[in-house]
Amino acid sequence: MRIQHNISALDAANRLKTNENEISKNIAKLSSGYRINSAADDAAGLAVSEKMRAQINGLNQAQDNAKNGISLVQTAEGGLNETSAILQRMNTLAVESANGTYQDGTDRANLQKEVTDLKSTIDRIASSTNFNQINLLDGSLSASASQVEVDPHLAANVKTTNAVAGENDVTISKGLNGTSNGASVTYTFNVNENGTSTAHTIELSFAKTAVTADGFTYKIDGGTAGTTTATIGDAAKATATSVAGALSEVVGKADWGKDFTRGGTAPAITFTAATAGTEAPEITGLSYEIHDDGGKAIGTEGVATAKAAEDSVQVLDVTSQTIDGTAGTGDTAVNAQSKVFTVGGRKFAFAKTGTEANVQSMVGNDVDILSATGGGAVAADITKAVTEINKVVGQDVVYQVKDTTDGTPSASGTGLAFGDGKGVAGSGKALSFQVGADNKVDQRVSLNIKDMSSKGLGIASVNVSDQTSAQAAINTIKSAINTVDTERANLGGIQNELEHTNNNLSTMSQNLTSAESTIRDVDMSNEYVQYSKNQILSQAATAMLTQANAQPQNVLS
Repeated sequence: MRIQHNISALDAANRLKTNENEISKNIAKLSSGYRINSAADDAAGLAVSEKMRAQINGLNQAQDNAKNGISLVQTAEGGLNETSAILQRMNTLAVESANGTYQDGTDRANLQKEVTDLKSTIDRIASSTNFNQINLLDGSLSASASQVEVDPHLAANVKTTNAVAGENDVTISKGLNGTSNGASVTYTFNVNENGTSTAHTIELSFAKTAVTADGFTYKIDGGTAGTTTATIGDAAKATATSVAGALSEVVGKADWGKDFTRGGTAPAITFTAATAGTEAPEITGLSYEIHDDGGKAIGTEGVATAKAAEDSVQVLDVTSQTIDGTAGTGDTAVNAQSKVFTVGGRKFAFAKTGTEANVQSMVGNDVDILSATGGGAVAADITKAVTEINKVVGQDVVYQVKDTTDGTPSASGTGLAFGDGKGVAGSGKALSFQVGADNKVDQRVSLNIKDMSSKGLGIASVNVSDQTSAQAAINTIKSAINTVDTERANLGGIQNELEHTNNNLSTMSQNLTSAESTIRDVDMSNEYVQYSKNQILSQAATAMLTQANAQPQNVLS
């Protein structure tokens, strides 16, 4: 028997402390309802639970986002519903005015007054329909050019306009291929504006004086628009971009020149634009070739048909870079985001820009992006394009976005801009609904709404004040009705998509919450059993500690 160290009492005291600690944990779990109250309870389980909580919170917010998106779409569709009703009334008035029993100065004049008022009402609906101060129908949501991460090489700017077909019809009726054979060759193109012949002509003169010195002169109405010189060597092929740039100067807005160099270590091609161009005319099958003195083609360039009434071409300056080309691949549908494709493992962006940009007209269509090449190949589909692009300071490269369904380009341009790793951001915008918990493209729903004003619908100049105009107005108004119907159908599809997305988000949130509950929540019945056990053990340890402390007193008896 020892009295200096009461081992039994120490053991009982230690067990009592352990039981009290367990009781404290039991109380914390029973009072909070959580099995994991700190990382010490279950470090791995806490980490998994926290990630699940972030996902659940994101899904719950995404549900609210989807509901707000549905409300926005319903607001826009409500405005278009009234616009559609107004167009139906305008169609009735146009048909009425087209009847031969009416007089111009009185009857049709009164009808025209109502048509004018109805157009003003359409404009008011377009400008005033908004959701949370976001205008929905005024065309501000008709385009998008979000900034995208790409390699610091190439980005192209495409600009489309809302011009109405037929209001500014400029055509070039003839296109020829030319060869340089030691003599001067002059191409003359007849230009028609608004369907009538004019005195405007464009003369393109190719004068070859030697193997190493080809001269190219562009003339408009007899005035020289620009002159180019070429030096032909032996190292590599050279090609000129399409003469679309020169032809875009049919209105006489600016002149510009080009310099070509081939051979040795010199740059493959050099272009210098003196002044930016404006709108392009319609160009039908125009192409030309550059030949050496042996008759071998050095480069060929072609331009597909482009309607000036629908699209415009901008001549933009670019900076220097050389790209060794391989076949590129890319999406076939233009959407609300910047166009990105790859060439030789690098990412390139074709970004929609401009305050008048209209992406919606291209959504859902398969497109070809045509690009001038430095290897002499005709511009091709984006999946085949860019076999080689040699670009130096000042080069202008022609590109077009072409609808493959009918071969009509939806947009065209001559600008290649080389950025610092980001695509070019445009001034247009589209709404993007975040309907997921993660930063992924497939967890966002984009919404583009065309300009639903009278100008955007192409009815701004509708006139029923005479029978001929009224007859023409019938087709114009019907086209506008179809445009509104298409936009309403698009909005209906977006609303259904958001509703289904919301239902799926609710199911996902429920399932994730259930999974997180099994990890983090406490089983109350099992925990109460443990609490009762630890209480009994604590009481027993207390009693035994009392007995153990009394044992040394036996020495005195």
